[in-house]
Parts: sequence; C-alpha cells; structure tokens
Amino acid sequence: MGRARWDWLADLVAREAIALTHDANDAPRRPALRDAISGLGWRAELLIDGLAEALQIAPHALRRPEPTVVLQTEPARLAAVLSALLDHADPRLLAVAERWLDCREVAYQLPPSTLARWLQSRRAVAERLRDRLPREGLALLGPDRLRRLAEDALDPATRKAAQQWVQRLE
Repeated sequence: MGRARWDWLADLVAREAIALTHDANDAPRRPALRDAISGLGWRAELLIDGLAEALQIAPHALRRPEPTVVLQTEPARLAAVLSALLDHADPRLLAVAERWLDCREVAYQLPPSTLARWLQSRRAVAERLRDRLPREGLALLGPDRLRRLAEDALDPATRKAAQQWVQRLE
C-alpha cells in the first residue's frame, strides 16, 4: 500500500513537534518545516490542505479555527504549523496563523516555550500576545519564562509586562 499524498508533510510536522517539545533551553531554532514549505513554492490553498491533513483537521477548520477544533488539535503539532505559517511570505498563510492566534484558547494549547519564543523575538506575534500578559502571563508562561522575558524581550512593551509579573512574584 502506497503512502498518502501528504504523509511526508505529516511526518515533517510530527518531527518538528517533537523538536519543539524537547527544546529544553527555549533557544531559537531553524525549523525544517518552515524551510520546507517556504521553499516548495506551492500555492497557499494546496499548503493549507496538506497542513490540515497533518493536523488531522479539515482544511476549512485550519482556515477558520473554532474553540472546539483548537481543543482537539495536538498542541505541539499546532505549534509547529503555526510557527511555519508565521514565517511564510504568503500573506494568506500568515492570515491563517493570525486567525489561530486570535482564537483565545490557542495560547493555552501551545507549549509555553513556543509562546515565550514568539514573545521574545517576533514583533508581530508579540503584539498579538502581549496584551494578554498583564492578566494571563503567569498562566501562559510560568515564572521562569516570565523572568527571562523581563530581561530578554526585544519589544519594550513585552519586557515591561513581564517585568510587572516578576515584581509581583518577588
């Protein structure tokens, strides 16, 4: 029996998810998934179909996430896919990732190390998540990641929000 059309992409998403899960020091990485889908030159709609299959959701659910789909999606795989989409040059794929980030439940599904990495280094993503830090920072990131953000966040507003948490924790 032959492999399905998107098995290679599902395998790549799974490997990237494992790498994100086992990234103990939260250091920035050069993800293979991002490089692969950026270098393919495929249309956005085709990539959405493949990534949806890798996440085991319908393509329309990837395009327009709802809370029930978010809660059913495996967190590390979702983090891998969103990381790749956030770095993609096609604005349609970036818009898909942004719709996921706008879904309130997503931040609680993603690994805290992924959120911290985004808040630390990606300005556009940090802007989407930063407003949640004053209320939800401890729940989203935990004290150690908040301390690192308070020192290392590139965006001053993100750093300030993390510093406020650190002051409360001391």
